[in-house]
Amino acid sequence: MDFFNEFNNCRLQFALNVLSHAKVNELTEANYEELAQLSYLDMLNDAQTSSSYKKYNAVENINDLVHALPKLLKRLPIKSEGNGIFTLSSKEQVALQPFRPLFSSIEKQFLADICKYSEAKLFLQPETIAALSKLPSEPQPIIRTNSLGKESLYTALDTDIFRTILEAISTRHYLRYSFRTKDCAAEIETEGIPFKIEYDVYEGRWWLLLYYTKEQRPIKAILQNITKAVISDKKADLTEEDIKQAILSKLTAPERVVLHVENQKNALERTFLIFNNTINRETKVLSDTTCEISFNYFSNDPIINKLLFLGSCVTIVKPASLRQEMIKTLRNILAKEERQ
Repeated sequence: MDFFNEFNNCRLQFALNVLSHAKVNELTEANYEELAQLSYLDMLNDAQTSSSYKKYNAVENINDLVHALPKLLKRLPIKSEGNGIFTLSSKEQVALQPFRPLFSSIEKQFLADICKYSEAKLFLQPETIAALSKLPSEPQPIIRTNSLGKESLYTALDTDIFRTILEAISTRHYLRYSFRTKDCAAEIETEGIPFKIEYDVYEGRWWLLLYYTKEQRPIKAILQNITKAVISDKKADLTEEDIKQAILSKLTAPERVVLHVENQKNALERTFLIFNNTINRETKVLSDTTCEISFNYFSNDPIINKLLFLGSCVTIVKPASLRQEMIKTLRNILAKEERQ
């Protein structure tokens, strides 16, 4: 089980158990709790259930599943026979509504907490934020603020530009845009195929990855430098995979990075956070305390600084060139300290 998963969530699995039971037995209100108990225990014992899901869903008791059943029954092919007895309806009698998972209380609090952040305005309409903000939540938020201490750059973003770019990405259209040069001496207007918006937690900066058609190459642009954005009528003539491969060949370092991370001092969580915008990231569990993380990174990424921030819990396995660069950096730091 996991958070916000369309299939792998406790309530849907409970509903499927209800359906399965109704196929061979009469379903009564009396055995709701028994089915709920089984579904809940299955979730806790499932090897695929994340530890965070188990931790937070400790407050999701059996009664929550039982109370959710009336809503589930409206969406499932079950009919009431009276006296608290339900049976499985035939296909001819049922017009199923699209099934939407019911959120657990912890998921509702997560959504309510998100709406307290200014960044929510970049992705959600005001009426959506207003509706989600009404969801019940605890005084103590479950979402931790940025642990790196970086300030939000929301105030430096133009919401209309941001949402225009998002729409161009989702609809696969060209984007006509204007941007400031590095020295802000000029403003240039051009067009390209937007691919992805990324947020670099370490740098506290938004980036736009796009394919610059004029020069037939991908670029990574600071989103705050874009001063104007208009969606073109022209549909993208490159697939997402084409653009991804162009990014891999043109913008990333030639060798993949392989790290061994000791899960001490939240090192694993911090590593994922620091390298959240890497490409083709893979994770392998080596032992109870060590994980291997490998990825491709952008050539302009300050990877040495990021690794220094993570400290001694992270070991560079590959490439050798990165190991040597780190050794050189550490020696320079040590020499500087000795001179002081």
